[in-house]
This record gives sequence, C-alpha cells and structure tokens, in this order.
Amino acid sequence: MLCVVLYHVFCRFKQIYTGMDDMYTEPLGRLGVLIFLIISCWYLVDFNEINRDKFDLKKYYKGKLVRLWPCYAISITLTAIIVHFFYLPDRMSTWGDWLLNLFFINGFVGTPYVDGAHWYLTTLVAFIMIVGCAKKFRIDRSPAFYLMWIFILIIAIRMRLEIIYQIIGGNYVFVLSIIISVHAFIAGYARTIKNKFLWLSLGMVSGVGIVLFLGIKCFFQIVFILPLFLGCLHEKIKIMECKFLVFLGMTSYSIYLIHQNVAYEVEYYLMKSIGHYTEVISIVGGVVAVLSGVVLYYGIDKFNKNFNN
Repeated sequence: MLCVVLYHVFCRFKQIYTGMDDMYTEPLGRLGVLIFLIISCWYLVDFNEINRDKFDLKKYYKGKLVRLWPCYAISITLTAIIVHFFYLPDRMSTWGDWLLNLFFINGFVGTPYVDGAHWYLTTLVAFIMIVGCAKKFRIDRSPAFYLMWIFILIIAIRMRLEIIYQIIGGNYVFVLSIIISVHAFIAGYARTIKNKFLWLSLGMVSGVGIVLFLGIKCFFQIVFILPLFLGCLHEKIKIMECKFLVFLGMTSYSIYLIHQNVAYEVEYYLMKSIGHYTEVISIVGGVVAVLSGVVLYYGIDKFNKNFNN
C-alpha cells in the first residue's frame, strides 16, 4: 500500500499537474499493484479444498464481492461528493459515472472511473467471476483451463476486442496464471509427471506473456516479490510481523480505495495557495490520504469484516 500511495502522491500528481516526473517513485506503482495482485490471486484457488461437490456459486460470489463492496461504495460516494464541490482537473466524473462505478460495471463498459486507482478492482472482479465459474465446473485446478484463458486473451488482443479483453481480466491474466502455477507446485497438487509438465508449461507460457505484454521489468519484479510473499506466508520474515506493518496491512484496502483523489485534492489546492510545487505538498497529501483510509477502515471496513465473519 505504501508503494501505491508514494507513487500516486509524488509521481502521478507531478505528471498530471506539473508536467514533471519522479524517477524515484515511478517504479513503485507497478510494484505495489503486483504485490496486491499476487496476494489476491494466491487465495482465489484453494488446492486443499474439500467437499467440492457442495460448492455454492452464489455463496462464493457473495462472500467475495460483499467483502469488497460496502467500503468501496462509501469510498467512491465520498470521492464523488468531494470532487463535485472542489474542482479537480482531470479527475471529474458525472453522477451517471458514479452509478455505474457503484456496481463495478464501469470498467467493463468503458465508463470513466470516479477514482482512476480503482481500475484494479475491475481486474479483480473479472478474476473472481471467472474463477467462480471454473470452481462450479471443477476446472479451477486444471492448467488447461488457464492456458485456454490465456489463448482467449491473446485472441482478444490481436483482434482488438476491448470488451472481451476487459471482461477476462486484461494482461494481468498472465500474472494470475503464473501465481496459480506456483501455488499448485507448492501445495503439492502437481503430483504426476503429466500434471507437473502441464503446470510447468502454464508457468512458462505465463512468464513469456508477462515479458511480452507487461515488460521484462514486470517479470523481474514478480521474481523479487514472490519469495518475499512466500516468506511472509510461512512466517519466515519476522520484521513483517511488527504491529505497525500489520496495522497497515489491515487498513490497506480502505487506504487504497480513498487515497488517490483525496491526496490530489490536498496537493492541488496547496499548490495553488503556495504558487508552485514542493515535495512537502506530496507528503502532506499522502498523510491526509492515509489517515482518511484509516478512518474509513474503522468506520466501515472493520465493521463489514466482523459482520461477514
């Protein structure tokens, strides 16, 4: 979350409102997105799941989407109201846009985001919907299913079928597939030689896809992040268990939802008041945005978690 916040309040703000760039925080945007994506994708498929015959698709969707929606709905509503009353160039949207955003529809039909940072949710919702159907038909543990998914993605890219491209999750399908492949090996699901070959093939195809469609830098970022994630998963990196970082982890979704436009509002009007940009403006915007996310967590997200549990 810190990577994403630093990228937005420094690099993206400077790009949009000053025409400058920030070489120090520019790589952090993709890095933060990949960390979020690796964590999300890892938990989409449970290779140790039992009682698959009793899988309830409606319950699965409800469990995943209800967890995401209340805090998200409050966040975009607050963002839309704030931007409506305090003009923010390049961030404006209509109430019609807000309505489509409210139900996660906008990203699939080309409607602008109330908050541009929420493009990630479009990808995540696409993954949840498709993997849910795969679980229903018991093919979510099949490497052939993910290879077919990649095949459809490549056709959509080649034929410029933008709607299909968005519906199936875009280029980040390659990241999903490589994470699922690694998960299958670590969970011991790839037992037979045939299974090992298919999962390894999926991993290799996904790796090539990442290099070709997301870039070599993205590939090496994943290579860097994945061992750290696995270390945290198996409680091998003790520094990540400190209370401050755990707290940031708990509040990260709320901070992600609210931080970008709130920070830009603070930065934009501070810059107008001062007459020029300074790094302090971004620091103040970032602090306000993180605090807003913490308030949103305690006001909405924590209650929603406890209610779902």
